[in-house]
Amino acid sequence: MKLEKNSQNFIPVKELKPEYVEIFEPLFSLFKKCFFLLDHILYKGFTKELNPIRFSGAIANTLFGIATITGIILLIWYKPSVYQAYSSLESLKEPDVFSFIGQLTRSLHRYSSDAAILFILLHLLKEISDRKIGGPRWVAWVTGFFAIGIFWFEGWTGYWLVWDIRAQQIALGTSKMLDLVPIFADPLSRTFLTDNHINTLLFFLIFFFHMIMPLAIILSLWLHINRLNRSNWITNKTFTILIIISLILISLIKPATSAEPAKLQVIPQKFSMDYWYLLPIWFTDRLNGGMLWFITFLSSIFIFGFPWIFYKQRFEPSIVDEDRCQNCQQCFIDCPYNAISMIPRENREPTARVNPKLCVSCGICNGSCLPVSVGIPYYKVLEKRRQYQKWKLEARNQNKPFYIAFICANSCINSIEFDPETGISKEPALKDFYVTAAPCVGWVHTRTLEILLLEENSGAIIIGCPQCSYREGTKWLEERIFKDRDPFLRKDKVNPNKIKIIYPTTKKEFLKEVNKFKEELKEKNITHLIYNQYNKKNLFLVASIFFLIVSFIIILFSDFNYKTPFDGQPQLIVSFKHPGQISEKCIELSKEELEKLPIHMRKPKKCERQRSPVRMAIYIDNQKIIEKSYKPGGIWEDLNSIALERIPVNAGTHYVKILIGDTHNQNEWNYTLEENILFENWKTKVILFDKIHQFKIY
Repeated sequence: MKLEKNSQNFIPVKELKPEYVEIFEPLFSLFKKCFFLLDHILYKGFTKELNPIRFSGAIANTLFGIATITGIILLIWYKPSVYQAYSSLESLKEPDVFSFIGQLTRSLHRYSSDAAILFILLHLLKEISDRKIGGPRWVAWVTGFFAIGIFWFEGWTGYWLVWDIRAQQIALGTSKMLDLVPIFADPLSRTFLTDNHINTLLFFLIFFFHMIMPLAIILSLWLHINRLNRSNWITNKTFTILIIISLILISLIKPATSAEPAKLQVIPQKFSMDYWYLLPIWFTDRLNGGMLWFITFLSSIFIFGFPWIFYKQRFEPSIVDEDRCQNCQQCFIDCPYNAISMIPRENREPTARVNPKLCVSCGICNGSCLPVSVGIPYYKVLEKRRQYQKWKLEARNQNKPFYIAFICANSCINSIEFDPETGISKEPALKDFYVTAAPCVGWVHTRTLEILLLEENSGAIIIGCPQCSYREGTKWLEERIFKDRDPFLRKDKVNPNKIKIIYPTTKKEFLKEVNKFKEELKEKNITHLIYNQYNKKNLFLVASIFFLIVSFIIILFSDFNYKTPFDGQPQLIVSFKHPGQISEKCIELSKEELEKLPIHMRKPKKCERQRSPVRMAIYIDNQKIIEKSYKPGGIWEDLNSIALERIPVNAGTHYVKILIGDTHNQNEWNYTLEENILFENWKTKVILFDKIHQFKIY
């Protein structure tokens, strides 16, 4: 996109953002405003280095690490057996020190996992509010969602291993979907009909997956941040200690417990569950397997296709004028995305070169390069510098002070409209300023500031984001102006007190700081709103409130009531796995047909052996409910026939008659059950049939 240079061509500052999202842009802008509001509250006490939202990704990783360690320790008490899992965890309620440590470990395991999901969601919303979605970031987007999916499935299987009523619904919901996938010889649902027929090998397989999935999560996380420079894998020591203390307090306030034990023939009415991981139970209890797969498929297409379907990048990546490059390597060091490399040249010093597949067009490299040999082509520093000098000359000719405002296109006031040619803004508070936009405040070059602020009656205000959308733009700006990061501001040429840096979180805050600016210039006492203050009292107060709110949210959704959609009507479940009898069908071959065959295959009859489908008829109170035929399984239809039928029945005693036939004779029934069975509300009656035991009622 090229900015038009017609007079009074007003555009909003946010038009200079390198990236936007079609259709969802208003929603993402709303997310951005919410995070600005959250920053406004948190920065009343937290410093930039302690803001939990800024380090939400690192906090989530730390919590994942705590969950992994406590999960391993929990194996001291936990027994990975479907018949002992529940009781082994219930034994932690015993009033002794060993059990107390086990219960604390279990609670830490649960709440660290729940808190990780909360901070993952915060991190996700924060990143999409900054449009960190497509272009060079597609790898982070895709691997991030893979990591989320694996992490969620880790929690889903973890709750399965408790084998309480929650695990029962997890198993039934999972089997409802997996029954449609041809990976098991038998439908998985048959495993969860009665408590006596649970496949212990399957339970151990779930335990095995639960133990090795952290390795897949670590791999996904490594790929997720692989393209970032100086990424924060985990929190620092202070943060980590605060997280552990917070989790211990939550664990002592409300220890993690199991629900009622799983009883597969009892239809659940209501129970408490962990919504951070078990929310899909709401869908698996209400939808069939086909609809669940359809929703999963559509949501996957939407999520993983988002960077290509909805994300748009307006601008081209940075380029390097290799003839001007002086091999200072500062752009290579400063780039937050590893998009710049130093390339050797024959008989010359190495030169910087930009990888367009990694560049996000943030412009931070513009501010890093002293000779301005690298930068984004749509907003060149030297061209803009000449334009600013024209504005400065205009102000001098009109005998006015020269004030210039650099506004980040991602800041909270990016809706302000300005004319990029004349620097005139529609914002009344900036009527005395020449206004210009920047994709990031890291784009602002210190030599530009030196040229513009040589005169006494001049000043610059730089408006950025409290949490830089490009990670390090604000950090490098501050270090270039106030410290000695190259290219640093030369204090013998320009007094840094002519420059005011603010990271407002609300427009009211912005207006307050702008109004203070000119008075501060006169007094040569500039104050910067960059949130590096430290107030122990405010920190304790805000941190305490934040801890209470986060703890409340975690505990609330970790153990919240859930009502099933079932009406309590009893069910009759009938299932069998039985081979039909093999029959032989022969036809006589004609003389012509025999002559077409090889000599050794010339038999007067051609016979084919077929396994018969198994038929079943179910009568309740002498009324036929079902009569179906079940094909043999296998590619060649030579395996067992499998049936699983669920029939709602009114409460009370009913006469049940079941007929099973395994021959081709449609009128022949080889096995019969006739029984008066008592059906109770909220319970199932299961009738299983096999060739050895025939009918068994549970």
